Amino acid sequence: MRIKKQFIKLAIILSSIILIISSLNNIIISEDNDIVQNDLLNKNDEDNNLISPKSSGSWTLTSIYIDDSGGAGDGNWSWAEAQDWCVKVDGVYILENITLIGSFGIGIRIANSIESFRIKNCTILQKQTGIRFDSVSNGEIRNCYIKSSYLTWDSVGIYLQNSDNNNISDNIIEFILDGYFYFSSGLKGIRGYNSDNLDINGNVINGPSTGIDIYDSINSFLTDNTISSCVIGIGCGYVQHTEISFNQIFGEAWCGIELYDNNNNLTIEANFIVETDTGISIYETHNSLFKDNILIDNEEGFGTIWYYGGGPPCENNTYINNLIINSVKNEQFKDKSKTISSYDPSILYGVLIITSGLITIIILKKWKVLGKKK
Repeated sequence: MRIKKQFIKLAIILSSIILIISSLNNIIISEDNDIVQNDLLNKNDEDNNLISPKSSGSWTLTSIYIDDSGGAGDGNWSWAEAQDWCVKVDGVYILENITLIGSFGIGIRIANSIESFRIKNCTILQKQTGIRFDSVSNGEIRNCYIKSSYLTWDSVGIYLQNSDNNNISDNIIEFILDGYFYFSSGLKGIRGYNSDNLDINGNVINGPSTGIDIYDSINSFLTDNTISSCVIGIGCGYVQHTEISFNQIFGEAWCGIELYDNNNNLTIEANFIVETDTGISIYETHNSLFKDNILIDNEEGFGTIWYYGGGPPCENNTYINNLIINSVKNEQFKDKSKTISSYDPSILYGVLIITSGLITIIILKKWKVLGKKK
């Protein structure tokens, strides 16, 4: 990553602030007086490279399978409520403080359910798939920690299939990959298939080939996620009326955001994408808004997806106030964004500091480029 001389001066001025506010491995995003802190990866330590999960382990199991149709699994929600690890509060079933370890397969699977339920503060280790929903609505997955190095070509941290109106928030998903699996397109941190009205927010994802992938989806929100060490940060195909905003995507990727097939009416806004081959790759995406995205040290800021050979033209897209910094190739989109090759960090009201391979980023969201989150 290229370091500008201006960073050195600002680094000295801000060093005392950084020591107080953050540890060396933090991304800090400050919006006015609110500070949200996400620990980044320490690539030198596989066993301690994400935020430590909250205390979990009141129950240690190998798997849970709830099928509310009664046709499969361990039992329905009435059966689950009778177990020590499930409680119903104000009409909501809660699975909390459960640890599921090993034995491959799926950690928690819910099927054929419209009941309101919450999976919270669970730890799932060494599973092919951490949590899976099949034909499920009104579910929430929050503050869970999913980690595995026991992978197949189609391993997924959280998988939603035919499942509408679900919330996936503030989870940590980490894959420890063998080199043979790195380019497998089946490895997903979060995967939504034929699932509408999803709220995927505030998750930290490291290591799968694709951080978040949604396919055949309408009216979803992908916001405030932090994604690193993936081939593709966020991927979308056959997606409509969906917002992708305020995500942070870092390095070692072909594409920060890949819009790969028949997308319509998307809002791609205020994403922060650093050091990928292409910040935002676009193919067959129409009637969409690209606004206030910041693309730094990518080989190209915006681009077409190379393995489709350019493909058919994208129509009726709008580009407003995107900022491309230090990108080699921008010819196709040079009239749609502000492109600069040398910049003072004060332009961004923020600073990027590299120290011994560890990244500390401070962004003040009072700035014009990002604006305020809706």
